Amino acid sequence: KETPRDKLTYHSVVLLEWDHGNFCTVVEGAYLNGIGGYKCKSNWQEDMSEEKNLLSQYYPDEMLGPWITTALETRCYDVPETNLD
Repeated sequence: KETPRDKLTYHSVVLLEWDHGNFCTVVEGAYLNGIGGYKCKSNWQEDMSEEKNLLSQYYPDEMLGPWITTALETRCYDVPETNLD
């Protein structure tokens, strides 16, 4: 049976396939400031394991810090894949 904690720890993701066919967009609901708290790492970026990845180049130092587990944010990532296949 699901506990209240279980209901709050799901990770929600939606994949948007666009008519133009140039790329897809991943939309996720996750902890507020999660990217900054996880040192600019995202499962949706190919260079996630790199020390200086693409996201870290655009995140100012002021946005680096602990994530907040009592609040959520919506994140959108354009990815090179053009469809789910």
